[in-house]
Amino acid sequence: MSRFGVFPVWGRGFGSNRRFSEEKSSPNHGVLRNSAGLVSARVFSPPVKPYRTALRRQEPPPSGNKHRCYGRQPKTYRQRQQQKVGRWKKSNRQKGDGKKEKRRRQCWFLGTQNCRTLLDTGGKGAQAPPRRTAHITEEFHRASVDVAFLQETRIHGETECHERQRLLLAGPPAGSALQGQNGVGFSFSRKAERQKPGVLQQAGNVSRIGRVDLEAVTLISAYAPTSGAGDEEVAEFYRDLGEAVRKVPNGNLVIIGGDFNARVGVSERNEETAAVLGRFMEGQRYLNRNGQCLLKFCLEHELVVANSFFQHPPHHKGSWQHPYSKKWHELDYFLVRRRDLSRVCDVRVFKSIDCWSDHRFVGLKIRLPVRRKQKQDSTQQASDKRRRVLPSKTFAPALRAALEKLPKVTAAATAKQLWEETAVTIRSVAEATTEDKGTRPAPEWFAETCSQLLPLLEHKRKARVVYENASRKGETGVESKRREYVRARNAAAQAVRRARNAWWSQKGRELKEAFASNNFSKLYRFWKELQRPQGRPRINAILGEGQKAGNPPLTDAGEVQARFGRFFEGVLNLPSHAVEGVTDRILQARVEWWIDRIPSRAEVREAVKRLPNGKAAGADSIVAEQLKAGGEAMISRLLDVFRAVWKEKGVPKAFRDAVMVPVPKKGDRLLCDNWRGIALLIVAGKVLAKIVGGRIQKRNKKKIGESQAGFREGRGTIDMLFTARQIMEKARERQIRLFWLFVDLTKAFDTVNRVALHVLLLKVGIPPLLTDIIMSFMQDMEACVEVNGERTEPFAVENGVRQGCVIGPLLFLILFEAVVQEALQGWDGGVEVEVDFAEPFTSKKAGRSAFKISVTDLKFADDLAAPETRERRMQEFAHRLQAACDRWGLKISIKKTEMMVQPGRGEEKHTGEPRQSTIAIKGQPLQEVEQFRYLGCVMSNDGSLNGEIYHRIQKAGMVWGKLQGEVWKRAGLTTKTKMHMFRGAVLPALLYRAEMWAARKDQIGKLESWCMARVRQVTNQPRQERTVTPDAALHRAFGLCTIESTIRLARLRWLGHVGRMGGEHLPRQLLFGRLQGERPLG
Repeated sequence: MSRFGVFPVWGRGFGSNRRFSEEKSSPNHGVLRNSAGLVSARVFSPPVKPYRTALRRQEPPPSGNKHRCYGRQPKTYRQRQQQKVGRWKKSNRQKGDGKKEKRRRQCWFLGTQNCRTLLDTGGKGAQAPPRRTAHITEEFHRASVDVAFLQETRIHGETECHERQRLLLAGPPAGSALQGQNGVGFSFSRKAERQKPGVLQQAGNVSRIGRVDLEAVTLISAYAPTSGAGDEEVAEFYRDLGEAVRKVPNGNLVIIGGDFNARVGVSERNEETAAVLGRFMEGQRYLNRNGQCLLKFCLEHELVVANSFFQHPPHHKGSWQHPYSKKWHELDYFLVRRRDLSRVCDVRVFKSIDCWSDHRFVGLKIRLPVRRKQKQDSTQQASDKRRRVLPSKTFAPALRAALEKLPKVTAAATAKQLWEETAVTIRSVAEATTEDKGTRPAPEWFAETCSQLLPLLEHKRKARVVYENASRKGETGVESKRREYVRARNAAAQAVRRARNAWWSQKGRELKEAFASNNFSKLYRFWKELQRPQGRPRINAILGEGQKAGNPPLTDAGEVQARFGRFFEGVLNLPSHAVEGVTDRILQARVEWWIDRIPSRAEVREAVKRLPNGKAAGADSIVAEQLKAGGEAMISRLLDVFRAVWKEKGVPKAFRDAVMVPVPKKGDRLLCDNWRGIALLIVAGKVLAKIVGGRIQKRNKKKIGESQAGFREGRGTIDMLFTARQIMEKARERQIRLFWLFVDLTKAFDTVNRVALHVLLLKVGIPPLLTDIIMSFMQDMEACVEVNGERTEPFAVENGVRQGCVIGPLLFLILFEAVVQEALQGWDGGVEVEVDFAEPFTSKKAGRSAFKISVTDLKFADDLAAPETRERRMQEFAHRLQAACDRWGLKISIKKTEMMVQPGRGEEKHTGEPRQSTIAIKGQPLQEVEQFRYLGCVMSNDGSLNGEIYHRIQKAGMVWGKLQGEVWKRAGLTTKTKMHMFRGAVLPALLYRAEMWAARKDQIGKLESWCMARVRQVTNQPRQERTVTPDAALHRAFGLCTIESTIRLARLRWLGHVGRMGGEHLPRQLLFGRLQGERPLG
C-alpha cells in the first residue's frame, strides 16, 4: 500500500482558522495555494510542530524480534548491570532461545471518536484534509492508539488497510434512504492485529452498531440517535445494542465505546445510579431522554459508565461543545461490565489527538491480564457464613440422647449454668457427627436433587476412568468403553439439565404465587440474594481517623482490625442525653400483668419453629437448625433456662453480647462510613426475644396510633404509601397547595436513651418484672468486631437498643410514639379530611354520618412524612418536632430532611435541582426537591407517576440483568421455565405497589413496551417479527396478561382489602374521604 502524507491540522474542531494555520506554518504553502488540486498528497511529508511531540510513540521492533518490549526501565540490580554493558534489551526471552515465554499483562490504549464524516474532500478546499482516512490513521499511529471506535463515518461497508492502521468500516448500502448517513467502524493498530479481529458485524438495519470479536475481547462501536430523534428510533437502537451484547461469547471482555448523545448527570446518587455511575461526572446534573435510556440499558446488562469513575479537570471530561451556549458536555462514553471495571486504568479526553471533528477524542487505558485459575482466599472461605456446622443425618438422635443424659435441673441452677451445659452438649455432638466440614455447599437446585444426581455422576466418573485406563494401556474393546463413557456422560448431563430446569421452574411459580398473594417478604429475600456478593469480602485496607480519599490507607491486619473496632465502638455509643423528667407529662397507664407470665412450652415451641434457617451463628457457633433438630428435648431444656431467667429477673451474659460483622454499603470501601455492622446474636437469646417481642407486639397493636405502620401485624408500607397518594391526588383535584416534610433521624435506633426508655416502659403499662428482663438484654452489653475471621477486643455498648434483636424495633416504636405525641400536643394542624362511609365516591355534600379527621403524620418505623396545607403551620410543626426530639435525645438530620411542595391553583411546580425552602430547622433552611423516594416509591411534587414509572423500569432492569447468565442465557432451561421466572421475579419488580397507581395510557404503554421487549428476548421472537408473531399471540401462548389488565386486577384486590378494613384505618378513611376546596371546571 502507498503511504499517504497528511497536511498539518492544528485546530480544535470546526470554527478554527485552519486555512490560516496551514498557509503560515507549512513550508509548501505556495504549492498548496497554487495547485492544491494537481499535486498528489503523498509528495509532501507531514510537517510536525515542535510542541506536538509524538505521544507514546515507540520505535518498531528489530527484525527477527517477534515480541514487543513493554518495560523499558530496569528494575532489578541484574537488569541495571546488563544495561551498563548494553545487553539488557537483548534478553534470552526476546532472542527466542527456546525457553518458555512468560506472558505479560497487556495494556491497551483505546479511544472513541465521532468523525462527522470520512468522505474525502478531493482537494476542493482547505477546510478539511484531502484524505480523511489517511489523516485519522496518521493521528492514531502518532498517538499509539491500539483500537479506535469510529462513529458517523458515512461510508458504505469497506475495509481499508493502511501502512500503520487497518480500518474496518460499515455504513448504509448505496442507493438506500440512509446513504451517506450514520456509519460505524474500527481502526486497528499492528499490535491489535495480533488478536486476530474478525469480521465487522452490524446490528440492526441503520448502521449505528458494529461489533468485532477478538481472541478474548469483544468490541462494540455505537452511534446513538440524537436528542431530536423519535422515541421509536431510540428504542430500536437500544434493542439492537442489547442484541449485540447478548451475542458476546461467554467469558469475553466486553468494551462498548461510542457517541451516545446522552447526558447522564444526576442530582443525587441512589441505588440504581450507583450501580452504573461513579462519583466523577462532568459536573452536570441534567439527565435527558437518551441518558435515561442509557442508564436503563446499563442496569439490564450489568454495565457501568467507565468515564464516571476517574477524576479529571473539566477540560479532560467534556467531549462536545454546544454551538450556542459554548459549554462542553460528555456525550462519548465507554461501557464495561462491572466485574471488569478493575481492569480500566483511566478514561479521559485527549485534546492532542485531532481528527478534524467537533467531538474530542476520548481515550481509555485498560489492562488485559493473563487468564489464570483463581485460588479462593482461605480466610474468605473460613469466614463465609454459609460454611456452618449443619446437622447431619445422625445429629438429631445423638443430640436428643445427649440432652436426656444431662443432670436434672435443681433449684440452685442458674440460667448461665444451664445454657453453658446445653451449648457444650450441642457443639460436642455436632463435631462428633459432622461428616465433611471443608466442602462448600452445592447450589440449591443441586442440593435438592443430589440423591438422584450423585449416582449418575459417580457412574460417569468410573466410566471415564475405565476408558482412559484402557486407552492408555492399549487394551481391546476401547471403542465400546468409550461409547459407555459417552452414554454415561450424556445421561448425567441430561439429568443435571432437568434438575436445574425443574428447580428454576418451581422457584418461578413460588415467586409468582407470592406476588399474587401480596407476600413481598419472599420477593425481597430473592431480590436481596441476587444483589448479595458470594462470601464475605476480605478487608485488606482501610483509611485511618482523619484521613481522606487519596491518602495512604492502613494495610496491616492488626491496624485494620483495630480501626474497625474503634469505628463501631463510636457508632454504637453515640451520645444521647434526654431531659430529666421528660416522661412526667405522660400519664400512668394501667399495668398489663398478663405480659410478664413465665413462657409456656407452646410459646417456646412456636418461637423455635419460627427461627429462620440459613442465618449466621453467634459467638457460640450454634445455628437455628441445630436447635430445631433437638426436638422436644431441646424445648424442655430451653424452657428450664427461661424459667431461671424469670427467677433471676435477667438474662445470662451470653444472651447480651454481640459480634459485629462489617458489611459494605455504596461508596468507597476504604472509608469506614461506607461499612455498616450486622450484629450476630446467639440463637437461644433470639428464642427468648421472640417470645417477649410477641407479647409486646400484641400490646402495641392497641396502644400505637394508626399513623404508625412499621413492625405491626397486618400493616405494611402500602398503607402509608396509599394514604400519601390519596392525599396528593385529592389535593390536586381540589387545587390545594400541599406541603410535605420528610424527616430523617440520625442513627435513630442507636441514639435511644436507655434511662428514658426504662421509665417510659413502666409508664405505658409494661410490668416491672418484664421491664427488668427487657433492660437486662442491654445492661452491661459488650460487642466485638470480626474482621477477616479475627475478632477485636470486646467493648461496652451503653446506648441505643440492640441491633439484630426483634425487641429493639418494638421498643423504638413505643419511644417514637411518645416523641410525636409530645410534638402534637395542643396542635390543631394537619390535613383535614371529611370522611363519609355512607356516600362514597360521590361529589355530593357529606351527610349526617360524615366525620372529620386530621392527618398530621405518616410513620413507618423511623421514617416520618408530615403533610400540611399551610406554610406557617408546617414551620410550627417542624419546630415542635425538633424540640420534642431534643428532649428525648433523638437528633434530626437537617441535611437529609427534605421538603416537597405540591402547587395549588395558578402556581408552577418546582423543577430542576434542589433549592432552599422557606421551612427551616434550628435556623437552617431545608432543601426543597422535585421528587422524593418514600418507602421505596418515588413521590413527585405534581402528583404524577412519571418518576415512579421510570424508577420501576430501572428496578426491573436490575433484576433482569442479575438473572442474565443464570436464567436468560442458560441454554439448558426451557422457554416455559424462563417465563415462570419472568412472571415471578421481573414483573413484581416492575409492578411494585401498582395497585395504588392512577396511571395514564402513555405511562402504561411504556411499561407494556418494556415488558414485551423482554418477553421477546426470552421467547427468541425478535421485534421485527411482530407481523408474524404479534404481542397478543405471545400473551396467549404463555398465559400472560397485559400490563393494563394486571394493574386493574391488582387495584380490584386492593380495593376489596381496603373495604374490609376497620373504620379506624387511615387507608379506608382516605379512600372514602374528601378535602375541602373547589374543583376546576371540566
